[in-house]
Amino acid sequence: MRSRREEQQSERAGRTRRRLLAGAAGALGLLAGETIGRATPAHAGADGDVVLGATNTTGSETTIDTSGGGATTLALFAAGGNALQAQNGGSFPTLAGVNTANSGGSSGLFGGSNSGEGVYAQSGFRNGTSPGKTRNGVHGVTDSTTDSAVWGEAVLGGFGVTGSTKSHGVEGAAGVWGNNSATGPGVLGVSQGGPGVIGVTSGGTGVLAENISGDGGHALRVIGAASFSRSGHTTISAPHASATVNVPGGLTTSALVFALLQTSAPGMFVSAAVPVHSKGTVTIHLNKAPVKGHPVKVAWFVVN
Repeated sequence: MRSRREEQQSERAGRTRRRLLAGAAGALGLLAGETIGRATPAHAGADGDVVLGATNTTGSETTIDTSGGGATTLALFAAGGNALQAQNGGSFPTLAGVNTANSGGSSGLFGGSNSGEGVYAQSGFRNGTSPGKTRNGVHGVTDSTTDSAVWGEAVLGGFGVTGSTKSHGVEGAAGVWGNNSATGPGVLGVSQGGPGVIGVTSGGTGVLAENISGDGGHALRVIGAASFSRSGHTTISAPHASATVNVPGGLTTSALVFALLQTSAPGMFVSAAVPVHSKGTVTIHLNKAPVKGHPVKVAWFVVN
């Protein structure tokens, strides 16, 4: 049987061991917490995962496939910066819904679809017509009253916007089509010194103006001076009673020629303006030769 003294010593030893164990456990817990708190993030791509808040680097293509689920493949939201930046070399611009940059030989951004739109881009909160469900390659939408749904800008002198197609006939699809469902212009061309709109053809019609409503509207309306390359004036002097002019572009068999005196000469008038289609010329005849020392000027104009 132990004495009272021995029992007290044993009780103190037990308390000491319990304190030591509790202290060791606390130290281990603190050490584990500090280790977790200071854990070094995994290197992007090192274990096959995409790491948030880090640069992910890989030497091969990355594919995200949701073809079996029918859901959105990738959704990106940005409160102020770029929601998406796609780059092939070069440097990024800033603050856009989608930014693409390319200084190499490939596309900065490629969008493709077998049934819907290749790219749907929207600015503002009003959706476009059937967003994502049309067959447009690019569908741009804005609810701004002053900005553009699609804006093409060439900063070094190239084309801002280019459209091409392979349709046939005047009723075929256009390379560039502008449609206004209200009363504003379908296509507007503005220039600070050059032509606002240029129409060029190698065999058809450069610009076709047509009013199909039948309400008496104009197929072509010109505000300001109009210039025509197939027009001009010539001077006829005594003893000649005629003059021949060359018509730019030649003459077709349906060409119509108009000629009118621009000089007041009593008793004198243009008697005929005769086209020579094979030569592309027009000979203007007066009813008589002008008085010597008093030449007359004749204006001419060719249509068709």
